[in-house]
Amino acid sequence: MTVSVQNNYSPINSMKVQRPNVGVINAPNSLKKPVLYSHIQATREFNKLDAEVNQKIKKAKPKTKDTPKAVYVFLGLGTLILSIPFLKKFIKK
Repeated sequence: MTVSVQNNYSPINSMKVQRPNVGVINAPNSLKKPVLYSHIQATREFNKLDAEVNQKIKKAKPKTKDTPKAVYVFLGLGTLILSIPFLKKFIKK
């Protein structure tokens, strides 16, 4: 009894190292021209931007955190409940 298995996949074929597929590298037509920046101009622009930012910061209103009224109500009730035993002592005397 013979069984023939037709399978194209075999471990030996998958272990073979294939040559890397690298495309053609084209040389550039021209080089990019370097742009020279002036330190003086950059400093001037930075100082101008910094001054604008500082003016905006001075004009801006600081954020205020408003405590909700419910917090004050709960604090008042808590102190009232805790002070009831002391108030009873003062009222009885």
